[in-house]
Amino acid sequence: MPCWKESKRAEHDELLELRAEVAALRRRLQAATPALAIPPDMLARLIRLCHPDKHSGSEASTTATQWLLAQREANR
Repeated sequence: MPCWKESKRAEHDELLELRAEVAALRRRLQAATPALAIPPDMLARLIRLCHPDKHSGSEASTTATQWLLAQREANR
C-alpha cells in the first residue's frame, strides 16, 4: 500500500508540474502572437472587397476571404 500511495503522489506532483509548464507555454505563445490590428468595421469592408463572388471565384480571393473570416471568428 505505501508504494501505491507514493506512486499516486508522484503522478499527482508530475501532473501539477505539467499543468504549470503548459500554462507558462500558453502565456509565451500569447505574448509572441500579435493581436489582429484590423478594426472590426475595416475587417468587414475587406471581406466584402475580396469576396470570391466579386472576383469570379478566384483562388486568391477565396483564400483571402477564408483567412479574413477566420480572423473575425478568432476575435469574437
